[in-house]
Amino acid sequence: MSEFNFSPDLSSDEGRVSYGIGRQLGGQLRDNPPPGVDLNAILAGLTDAFTGQASRVSEAELGASFKVIREIMQAEAAAKAEAAAGEGRAYLAENAKREGVTVLASGLQYEVLVAGEGAKPSVEALQLMGTGSKWRLHVPSELAYGAQGVGSIPPHSVLVFDVELLDIL
Repeated sequence: MSEFNFSPDLSSDEGRVSYGIGRQLGGQLRDNPPPGVDLNAILAGLTDAFTGQASRVSEAELGASFKVIREIMQAEAAAKAEAAAGEGRAYLAENAKREGVTVLASGLQYEVLVAGEGAKPSVEALQLMGTGSKWRLHVPSELAYGAQGVGSIPPHSVLVFDVELLDIL
């Protein structure tokens, strides 16, 4: 490995792939940053590992530090999830009061934007829609992704969809 510099040669496939690996690692850290992340320490760790140098920190120290940071991140995630769950419950409670909103036993809420006259399909809210209908569905987190969250959708998010039933095949 060559000495580290901030002006790498990106004219070759190898240079571009190397840069891409760094972009991927950087993106992962940006999207889920540990508290107090230090880019210089990350670069030192990458460089030392890649060049076969001995670790500057003992395994015991690393393990203890990872545990502390993991606990901080878990507490932050739990607080965010609880806040999102509360916001979702409040949204659904207010939305249920709106004229034209129907709440099903499962907690799913919908409002008919356009009523269709055609045949009806076979999935909860969809079973109630006639062909040509257009509805807005308000899906409680328990019926959606729950505590997991997916991609850019945080845990305990209420999902809102506009659904138009064009045809049943």
